[in-house]
Amino acid sequence: MLAEELEAAKTKGTRAEVVQQLEKELFELYKDPNLAIKPPQLEQRGGAYYSDAACSLISSIYNDKRDIQPVNTRNNGAIASIPAESAVEVNCVITKDGPKPIAIGDLPVAVRGLVQQIKSFERVAAEAAVTGDYRTALVAMTINRLCRLTPSPNKCWTKCWKRIKNTCRSFSNKPKQRLGTRPLRNSRRRQAAWS
Repeated sequence: MLAEELEAAKTKGTRAEVVQQLEKELFELYKDPNLAIKPPQLEQRGGAYYSDAACSLISSIYNDKRDIQPVNTRNNGAIASIPAESAVEVNCVITKDGPKPIAIGDLPVAVRGLVQQIKSFERVAAEAAVTGDYRTALVAMTINRLCRLTPSPNKCWTKCWKRIKNTCRSFSNKPKQRLGTRPLRNSRRRQAAWS
């Protein structure tokens, strides 16, 4: 499966790039007031039932139904081992005042560290995107477990930068700073480079 995904990314583009192209095509089609069929591009985009979920959520908020639905919201203590301000997808009581997360307590030890690691990556990556700081972006890349599959965080970041430089203004200038010159082959050496 991974090999298929990598090949598709090389030939067709990443999933995000494919979806962006589909959305451009859809918006062009939607400009036609006479469009009376479901465009075939919708089948390729994914998220077929999100419109049903969105309508259900809107109805619950408007009518203050206080039913339970899974939504993305601030953690606010729903998951004990994650900061309150982190975004989480959890079951919530839906009210006219917004979602009220249902507390589930702490995560099982088997997944707690991984979830905390991903939340750390999200926060550091967001900081890098806002500040445009190359070193912070590299730190984010080393936190992300998927980037550890590459021999060098510098190469991984350079590839990412080439893809986002036109859409993320804070990274519009070519990266000048580098973290060492030799690839970091294991996590101990990688951690030592950051200390």
